[in-house]
Order: sequence, then C-alpha cells, then structure tokens
Amino acid sequence: NNYAGNVPTYLNFSKASGNGEFTVEAWINEVEYDGVGNCIVGVGYGGGGEQFVLDTGASSLGALRFFVRNAAGTVSAASSTAVVANDGLWHHVVGVCDEAGGHVYLYLDGTQIASGTITAGSGILASSMPLSIGARESANNNPINYDYQFYGLIDDVSIYNKALSAGQVQSDYFASGIAPVNVQVQPSNVSTNQGANVTFTASVQGGTTPVTYQWYDNNNSQITGQTNATLTLVNVQTSQSGPYSVTVANTYGSTNVQAHLTVNQGAAQITQDIQPTNVVTYATTPVTLSVQASGTLPIDYQWYQDGAAVTGATNSSYSFAALLGANTYYCVISNAFSYSEGSGPVTSSTASVTGEAVTYVNATNFNSKLKIAFSGYNRAETLQDFPVLVNLSTSLTGFSYGGFAGANGSDLRFADASGTRELPYEINNWNPNGTSAVWVQVPALTGTNTFIWAYWGNASGTTPPAYTTNGAVWLPPTFQSLPPYLAVYHIEQTNFPYLDSTLQYPADIGNAPIPSTGLIGEDGTFANSQYLDAGNVNLGNGFTLSAWVNVSPSAGNIVGIWANGPGGYTSSEVGLFVNDYNTGDGALLFGSGDGATGAQPETGTGVVSLGQWHLVTAAVNRTAGTVQLYVDGAFKTSGGTVTDFPTNTDMNLGRFNTGSFAFQGMIDEARIHGGIDDSNWVWADYMTVQSNGVFSAYSTVTNSITLPITLSIKYSGNDVILTWPTGTLQSATQLNGTFNTVAGATSPYTNAATGGEQFYRIQAQY
Repeated sequence: NNYAGNVPTYLNFSKASGNGEFTVEAWINEVEYDGVGNCIVGVGYGGGGEQFVLDTGASSLGALRFFVRNAAGTVSAASSTAVVANDGLWHHVVGVCDEAGGHVYLYLDGTQIASGTITAGSGILASSMPLSIGARESANNNPINYDYQFYGLIDDVSIYNKALSAGQVQSDYFASGIAPVNVQVQPSNVSTNQGANVTFTASVQGGTTPVTYQWYDNNNSQITGQTNATLTLVNVQTSQSGPYSVTVANTYGSTNVQAHLTVNQGAAQITQDIQPTNVVTYATTPVTLSVQASGTLPIDYQWYQDGAAVTGATNSSYSFAALLGANTYYCVISNAFSYSEGSGPVTSSTASVTGEAVTYVNATNFNSKLKIAFSGYNRAETLQDFPVLVNLSTSLTGFSYGGFAGANGSDLRFADASGTRELPYEINNWNPNGTSAVWVQVPALTGTNTFIWAYWGNASGTTPPAYTTNGAVWLPPTFQSLPPYLAVYHIEQTNFPYLDSTLQYPADIGNAPIPSTGLIGEDGTFANSQYLDAGNVNLGNGFTLSAWVNVSPSAGNIVGIWANGPGGYTSSEVGLFVNDYNTGDGALLFGSGDGATGAQPETGTGVVSLGQWHLVTAAVNRTAGTVQLYVDGAFKTSGGTVTDFPTNTDMNLGRFNTGSFAFQGMIDEARIHGGIDDSNWVWADYMTVQSNGVFSAYSTVTNSITLPITLSIKYSGNDVILTWPTGTLQSATQLNGTFNTVAGATSPYTNAATGGEQFYRIQAQY
C-alpha cells in the first residue's frame, strides 16, 4: 500500500503536437504479481487517462510492458512476455519513447525485449496527475486511490527528457557492476576420436567488463596459460576424457561452467549412418552424402557408386552432381585397429540418388534474347518454383514481335540464370499489338540478383513445348515436396469451359461472366449472378485462396469471391468475401463453419476500396484453426479463429454455392494454392502483377541475326516451297502492295502454285 507521489509537474511530458522524447528507468526486485498491473513508474490514471506507464501488466502472469498515449489518446505499447516476479533477482527495466523515430521500446537487463510503433509528431497525452513510483490509480478515482500497487523493491528511478539509445541503456545497466551473466561453453558435450583436436569456446552474454578466463582440465586443475575465451586440445588421448570447465570473473563476481569430453579409442565404428538415404532431384544438382565414425585416428573412408570405388572420394562426406537415373552409394570405413583387432572395415547403409531429366535450351538456336532480373524482390526468404509474370511489349528496348519465328510466340523459351536449364511457362494472353503476359516458373527467387533469360527467333523450334499447356508452371515436381496449386483461373475464355491452368478443376458449368479488359489480358465481369463452378475441390488442411478483384462501387452487401457453402455465420462452409452484411464497408472477411458453430475474422473497413483493383488473399491453417488475411500483399490480420469446415465440397468463384451474395464487379487471376502462403509469397504475388516494372528489370533485347536474310524458293511438282533462316513470312498481291503476315507460316512453307501473282518477303528484328 505504498507509493512515492506528488512528483513536481516538470516531470509531465504532455505535448499537444510535435515529438515526445523521454526515457523511464528503474531497478526492481518484484516479489509478487497481484494481477492488476503492478505499476513501477507512471503518469495518469487507468481506463484511458494514462500518459505513460512502466509496469508488469502485459499478461495474466505479469509480463513487463511500457506504453504511451499520444495527444489523441491512442496507445502505443511495447509489451513483452518477460516475467520477473519472485525470481529473487534485481532487474534493470527501461521504457523509451522515441516519437521522432516512430517507436516505443522496452529493455530488460540491457537488452531490448519489445517495441511498438507510435506516429511521429502526434504529441503526448496531457494529464493533471503527478508522476508516481510504486503504484498508480486504476481509474479516475474520487477520492484518489493508488490501487495498482507494485509488490517488491524499487531503486534508482531515473527520468530523462530524451530517448536513450540501445547503447546508452546497456551502458547504464553494466555501469551498476554486474557479475558475468549467462556464461556458456560450446560445444558442451564432445565425443571425438583419439588423435583429434578439440576446441571449447566460452561466451558471456552480459556483465561489467573487463572479464577474465581460467580453464581447468579433467582433474579440476588449472591449465597453465589457458586464460582466453577458447581452449584448444591437440592430439587428444583417452586419458583426457572427462569434465573441463572455465571460470569467468570480473570485479563483481565469477561463474564456473563445465563441458564434457569423451575420447574414443579402437577400431572404427559408425556413429551416424549415411545421410540422407534417399534423394530425388534434377540431374546435375549438387548432392552431399555423409557418415560419422568413431575410433582412433586416422580413420579412412572410401565411397562407392553402384559397387565401384569412386576415385578421390575418401572423406567422411562425398559431394557430387546427381547423375541421370537411379544410382546407389555407400561408404567403407576403417583404421589401423580395424585390422589389428580383427574386426575389419565397417560399411554404411546404402543410399539411393535418383536424377530426374532436365531439359536444356541451346541459346545459339535463337536469334533474340532478353535478360529479366527480379531486382525488386528484396526479401530474405527463398521462394521455390515461384510463378512470375513476364510482360513482353514494344515498350521494351529492342523488342519487336517480328522477331518471333512461330505464330503466337510458339518459339518462345525461358532458361534459368545459367542460360541452359529450360523453365516451364504458360502464355496468359498473346497480343502482337500490345502487351503479352506470360507466367514463368522460377526455380528459386532468392533476392535482387535473381534473373532468368527469354529466347525467341528459332524457325526450327516453333512447336510449343508440352509444359505450356499441361500445368507444369503451377505444379512443382513431386520429388520437391512443394505445395501445388489446386486451381488457377486466368478467365481468358468467353464461355464454358473456363480453363483451370492446373488441369485439375476446369469450370464446365456456371453462369459465364461478361468478358472485359482485365488487369492481365481479359477478365470476367460478374454483374448478374455470374459465377464459375470449380466442382469438388479438395482443400486439405492448409491452403490459400486469392484473387484480383475490382468490387463495384454500387455493391452494398456481401460479395462472394471463393466459397463452398451457402453463406451464413454457422453454415457448413468456407468463404472469402468483401463487405460486411448489408454494407459496402470494404472489409475483407473469411467465414468458416461446421453447420453448428462458425467464425468470421475480418480486416478493418476500407482496406478493399471499391472501384479499384486489389489482390485479396486468405492463408488458412485448418489444423491450427487460424487464417491470415492480406490485401495488396500487405498483412492485415491474423490469428482469426477458423471453425472446422468441409474440405471437399462444391467450390464456386463469384458467389456462395447456393447463389447467395453474388460478386459485383470484375475478377481476374483467381487461384487456390495447396499450401499456406506466407507474407513473402503473398507480397511477391502482388508485386509481380501490380508493380511489374519495379519487381522485374528487363534488359535491352539482343539478337544474332546474320544479314542479309535470304528467302529461297523452289518447285516440287505443283507446289512452291519457301525457306528462310529467321523472321516472319509476309505476302502481298503486288510488289508495292500491303504486306500481311502469313498466318501460321514456318520455314519451310509450302503453297500450291495456282492463281495469280503472289509476292513474299521476310520481316525480322535485328
């Protein structure tokens, strides 16, 4: 029932506008948390009148927190999970308000443990209450009652009219005289072979410097001269097995930490069998197999492929490029004791490595090439087999549709950064008079230096590869164990069937949307209960629903995007939709239900502005019962409850599956991914479409056409046969007439020698 109050008013940081900059610091030893906040230092009263509070009220267990209210009363909090009550220790706690930098910070024992954002220039809430230490008012009490009580000891409270840096906070902590904190030795337990070298390293997380080190051997005797952070033992013997320790000390105390050494002697024995045991990958992909063995050194290793010794493969690991087809590998291990003791060499288990065929591009067969770098992908995560959008148009320097040898880009090829491994692609739409959109599967999107190559202008390669239509762009090889797409609708068709690019769920029935110019090629306008029926899509326990949507400004009710149920808070279904019931509030919602109970997490209102294109995404974890919602690649809400729901029922695009809550507006590029997309994948999905020129960097087109180009003619019976090395065949009825491209013409081109005169020429880009 104690507090220190009536602190002079100049320790009040109220500010109507501008940046509030201050720091609150204290040493505490908390003996009990009573469940109502336990104020260390604060100004203001609970229930909205707090200017700032440093306390242990971040959770029901009493975790540390620091929060500030700006001039408008908006809270910015740095809430941690650190509980310090009843641990018997003194702790240094610091709250920092750096409004100019847009953050509030919380530190414990010199280390930042939490942070929150605060709007720069938004001021600090005014308060008529004086600063108090050890308690604060839970509400605007009359009479005043400091009932949010701290239980324990508080010392050295310091208030600064500036935001201390992380370095300054740590200096304050260490200046108080701290014994070495959290001393560790790595490795802590070593099992090695006789004759090996072993190194132990001590680390100290905190404490006042300088610190000293002294190492002790397995007899607990000081090791002469070993007073550094590392201890190296050379040519260890079995007699050196046992515990080793280090004492780390400073003026304020010392800590002793142990590690253990086991030295193995005798014949070689396998301690870890061959790893991995089964590898399936593309041929030429690097593979490493390894084993671990104990015994007296030196230990000899010999690797075998399909029963034959591999020259030079004499280490505990063997790295090589996967060969085409299935091959087996094992390792034979021995040392001198293997023979003197009569046990003989030991042989590992057998591993299987299968190399799948890789299709290669011969760049010399193509006249034109274009480098496409993904300089806009700046995330740390590597996205495997990611479908990127490539936009080809005459706006690219040096690009001309006349450079293609086949109709509709049939001689187009893509390759990885090496320029040789062929990549699957799908043409979304081909537009020789504008922009052609192509989806390409990039093996690994790893950062700003990732790039691929596009090639075209090959008269002998105009047959489109199978992967352009068999869904390979959206279905990673099974051996990679990556989630496939379940359905991908470009909505380029004008009537049924509407193609699913994965070939799994074509929409054969529904009410055809009205064709219109979309975000990528064509899209569908859903205005009069139009919808596509995908059939019974098996969603599984983890999936992602997404679509580009442009909701009509006149939509004043729920507009369904993806759904496999009738619509209703407790209906047996899942549904992704925009707008709350009977509103046009622009919220994105994900509903789920099992027929008895339901859940409907949603974003804030206005995140899907009506009359504009937005990418909406719901990443669903059915096992965990959660969903993450994104709009335009930005995370909007997570942790929303998901009620169990059916996973293999009729999925509709553009409405709930009984016809309710039909979509109003345009939909393009609607997808169901068989995995739970994370924030990096969703962001890249958005950027490759909306900001393609930022996400991707297109080089100048280069070509290798040799001039002059010769158009040859010969006769065979009643036919005329034209041949040419590259370019597009055009014809006219007069020499100075209008020349038009001969549809589908590839070299050699055969035409019957009948009718009037016909003039031909070749158009090519160079």
